[in-house]
This record gives sequence, structure tokens and C-alpha cells, in this order.
Amino acid sequence: MKIDIVIKDVSVEIAQQIFALIGGDAEVKQVTKPKAETIKTDAHLHFACEWCGRKYKSQNSVNSHLKYCKDKPANKVEAKPEEVKPAEPEPKKEKKRRVIPTPPPKKKVAPKPTFNAPSELDLKKVVVTAVLNNGNDITSSAGIYHELAASLKKAQGPSETLDRWLKGKEQVIADTLRKLEAHLGAGQCMGMNLPDGYQIAIFADLGSLTLDELVKAF
Repeated sequence: MKIDIVIKDVSVEIAQQIFALIGGDAEVKQVTKPKAETIKTDAHLHFACEWCGRKYKSQNSVNSHLKYCKDKPANKVEAKPEEVKPAEPEPKKEKKRRVIPTPPPKKKVAPKPTFNAPSELDLKKVVVTAVLNNGNDITSSAGIYHELAASLKKAQGPSETLDRWLKGKEQVIADTLRKLEAHLGAGQCMGMNLPDGYQIAIFADLGSLTLDELVKAF
């Protein structure tokens, strides 16, 4: 016959000592009672929110909660309708203008001055006229040359062609004065050589001398 003896609230060592006194094939089993689960309730919370039903220990806690209660109509934020921005008009595409290249204006080239060289007869007339105009004063080849150059540049403009033509003309004028002196003779005029030319002085009556006669005479 098997008898179960239950000893509560003792340690294992004490239980073994008790069963040793009993003797026999005593078997010791330690039984641990499971702890009873504690169920939390809100029976002690006597103050509840009228909107969401949540309970609190005091009215002050409820009042604090009411400031943020999501179910309270006053705390609900009405969603503002999103503002619809008007669509921005598409930028107008600029029409590309076709640029037609224009050639640069041609530079106006000034016409080269032309030079009409006096003939030998014209040059002889210039020399004789200068002598007659000076009267009984001395006339030099250098003076005639400079007056001739200034007159041609004023009438036709300066040019390289004119400069080339004037080279050596003072000697030509000097030779013309020598020929005029030889024609008039020592009784009417007197001439003298200069380092770069010639000069002549007439002391005859100029009223009897004409340009055409003198030009044809030599």
C-alpha cells in the first residue's frame, strides 16, 4: 500500500529528514506551485475621458489628457485643401533669326593723281617769262625751279611722278638761261655760273622784247 504524504512550505533537506524517520521506501518530490498571474484592471481608475473613454486616477490627469485627446472635436485639425498652383505658361521659344552675312564695304581707293608733264616748249616759256617779269633784277635757275615746283604741286597735287619729273630740271633751266644770254649778247645781259645752277641779269630795254620772239629765237 502506497501513502502520499504532502509536506508544505519546508525545504528539501528537512523533508528528507522527516521521511528518514518514517523509513521504508520513501520518495521525496519537490512540487513548486506556479505563481498566480496578476491581472491588472482599471477598477481603481475612477475618472474617464468623455471622448475616447480612457481612464485616469484623477480629474487633473483627465484634464491634461483632454488637451491632446485626438477624439476631442476641438483638437481635430481640419485638413486644409491643398492650394493648386496655376500651371506656369511655357516660355515662348524665340525664333532664331537667320543672319545673312553681309560683305564688308569695300574701301574706296583714292584715285592716284595723274601728272601731266610740261613739254620742252612750255618749260622754255616758263624760263623766259620769269626773266621778263623780273625786269632788270637778277633771275636764278634755283628761283625759277622752286616757283615751277610749287605751281605744279598746287595745280596737279603732289605725286611720285611729279617728284621724278622735277629731278634734274634745275640744270635744264640753267641751260635755258645760258642760251637766252647767248641770244641777247653781252650788250643786253650778263650771266654768271653758280655752284648748282646759273643766274642772269638783263639791262636792255625790255619793251622791245616779247615772249614769242625770244622763245623762237633760240
